[in-house]
Amino acid sequence: AIEMTTIVERLRDQLPKDLRTKMESSSQPFMIPADKVRQIQADLGLSTRDLLVNLTLIVKGCACTPISHFEVGAVALCESGNVLMGVNVEFRGLGLGFSIHAEQFLLSRLFQCGEKLKEMAVNEIPCGHCRQFLKEVKDNAQVNIYIRESSYAGVPALLPDGFGPEDLVDVPFRLLDDMDNKLSLKVPEEGNDFISLAVKAANRSYALYTNNPSGIVLRTKNGNHYVGSYLESVAYNPSLSPLHTALINLWADGGNWEDVEAVVLVEKHDAIISQLPFARSMREALFPAATLNVYHLS
Repeated sequence: AIEMTTIVERLRDQLPKDLRTKMESSSQPFMIPADKVRQIQADLGLSTRDLLVNLTLIVKGCACTPISHFEVGAVALCESGNVLMGVNVEFRGLGLGFSIHAEQFLLSRLFQCGEKLKEMAVNEIPCGHCRQFLKEVKDNAQVNIYIRESSYAGVPALLPDGFGPEDLVDVPFRLLDDMDNKLSLKVPEEGNDFISLAVKAANRSYALYTNNPSGIVLRTKNGNHYVGSYLESVAYNPSLSPLHTALINLWADGGNWEDVEAVVLVEKHDAIISQLPFARSMREALFPAATLNVYHLS
């Protein structure tokens, strides 16, 4: 049998040069297209399980863990054949509850890219927080999950008798489904493409439990825009704020939150909850010089 470290090194060598370089500098798109996935598997003779498990050992090095120094990588095979990746992200100066778990990062990237989850791997045992968040995915019982040498036939194998969306509400849709919340600005802002991006993110938002879709757009100093949609969990606490998902997209693109210069948040004017206090706290800690403007939806 080939040693695990040998497989990892051979796999690293097979990755596209630009992806490999970006991974080594913790700055990458966190995606391998389907044709390259098939080529890697053929060249190295790797099963899907072995490919995903070994990729977790590579991508975990791109985690941002200034508090725990505990790196987690999560990798998904999508129904399209593409492979997406995620890592855990911690924020110095903020409470632990602001952290992003690797599985959350991964599902957020699938959401942003319009992908459906088929199989996934994680290099460490998922915590209860992440097992709960995975319950939001449609047909999660059919998603094979690989954790090092172990395999689990669906999320229920990791979370038996788990609390799920159907225990709280009627479920017309699930996370990763196509969404359109059909919201618009209460006071129109004609010709403002920056704000329009936030409105589009809100209209894609998965807010099944509060009916408070919200979206954010960040602008960095080099003019790049990163959108984020609010993603809820039936257990509430694992939910990802729109600023979290925007920061995930920024990190996945190799950006740095210190470069954020402007933030726009949109949410319902009569919302039962608000993302504004959360966004203010993160802005003050991560990019205090950035502007933060709020617009209301109806």
